[in-house]
Amino acid sequence: MQRWREGEKGRATLVLVFPYSTMRPMPSAIPPFDRAIALACTMATLRGRWLHVRCACLASSSRPVRLILRDDPAAGRCTLADALVRLRCDACKARPASVHLTETALPPDVQGDIVPGWHLLLHGGRVGE
Repeated sequence: MQRWREGEKGRATLVLVFPYSTMRPMPSAIPPFDRAIALACTMATLRGRWLHVRCACLASSSRPVRLILRDDPAAGRCTLADALVRLRCDACKARPASVHLTETALPPDVQGDIVPGWHLLLHGGRVGE
């Protein structure tokens, strides 16, 4: 958007004005809900989120919830807590050591100038113990 304003000595000056709608908001580092609410949600309601899984064997993976639902359509009816109990490491088939629910595909411990968005630690020890 362009606007004219009066400059020095009565001369008109062109000023570029950017409306707020073109500015992208920074992702929030605070989750929109707490851990108890996230665990009670069905997997279908968390379709746009990511699960970051770390195992004691040092393997880690990022799984979009929508792909978990694509591979197992019945998972959409179960809660996130039920799904965590069935979750296994891809490398050693053990239960994961930690699971994070995140807003983006970036892992929660990303370094540098990148803003990863919010992340929520769902379990810090082995799931099921």
